[in-house]
Amino acid sequence: MTDAMQPEGRHQQRLAALTRTLTLADLPQEEYQKISRTAQTLCQAECAWISLLAEEGDLLVVGEDLPPGSPPPLCQHLLEEESLALCHACEDPELRPHPWMQRLGVVATCPFRNAEGHRIGLLCVGLKAGGELSADQKLGLTDLASLLEAQLLLRFLASSHPQALRRLMLAPQTDQDPLTGLPNKQGILALLHHSHTRCRLEQRPFALALVELDPIATESLSVEEAQGMLQAAAARLKATLRTGDLLGRWQQDRLLVLLPGLGVDELLGVGDKLVQTLYGTVDQAGQSYQLSASLGLVGLQSLEARLDAAALLHAAETALQQACEAGRNRARLSPVQRIHSLTD
Repeated sequence: MTDAMQPEGRHQQRLAALTRTLTLADLPQEEYQKISRTAQTLCQAECAWISLLAEEGDLLVVGEDLPPGSPPPLCQHLLEEESLALCHACEDPELRPHPWMQRLGVVATCPFRNAEGHRIGLLCVGLKAGGELSADQKLGLTDLASLLEAQLLLRFLASSHPQALRRLMLAPQTDQDPLTGLPNKQGILALLHHSHTRCRLEQRPFALALVELDPIATESLSVEEAQGMLQAAAARLKATLRTGDLLGRWQQDRLLVLLPGLGVDELLGVGDKLVQTLYGTVDQAGQSYQLSASLGLVGLQSLEARLDAAALLHAAETALQQACEAGRNRARLSPVQRIHSLTD
């Protein structure tokens, strides 16, 4: 079983996906409120609420006629459910002591997903002891969770690449790389998820390039001179990329280029062009230095599942190693054209 399939690995993936949702596609409070209010009315419930997954426990978003205090910790357990689940307080030793369950005998929950396909929260209604939902109420509650997913999806699609970039740069957990002014590793990774998901929803291909400055260009330089070479490489790439392409600093001497919509048949030609763009002299403080770089390319023609970023970047890393072993200052294309993602 891979780390992503382990409960802890899945939990961390969901938390990261939730962070991206709250940054790029969160709904206004009143939109969440409409859903919870409708759920309470539909189910003739004592109360209703929407919770998001948190590091520990649940993060209450909105609620109707709630008991005082924090909601019961349902998300970490019930997000494993594919659809509606019923929790009976008298049958669950973990829930029974919770203050809310002194008032509520039954809680009905429906998970909802973000645009990437991760289950990130629950739509819940609470009933008195002995209460139950009719078949129509269960169907209606499930439909409301689907409506919430659709609203998050539309909000996500309304976020273009420039908007996503601006929002991520304003997010406290994602800063610009101070040397290049590009998104740092965390920022470009979030944009990778954003770009891949948009391409999947719009039924377009997706590609990326992992760029590494060749050691011959930097190994004999001072720290300041090597940093100047990286700045020059970033500037040359920015001047060459298409509108909608995205660039970030991935590691010390590596950059990551996102190429949404670029087909596999075009990718190697674009990679060769980027290699040519990067090649050449860089003048610093009256000295000229030779810049060159190697690229690892991955193109996905069919995007049928949620992104497995680790698998995609591993394929790019393998292609980059092949470019380096072939003599550097060149691009190599990974044979991978489809990444099979784990299901959430």
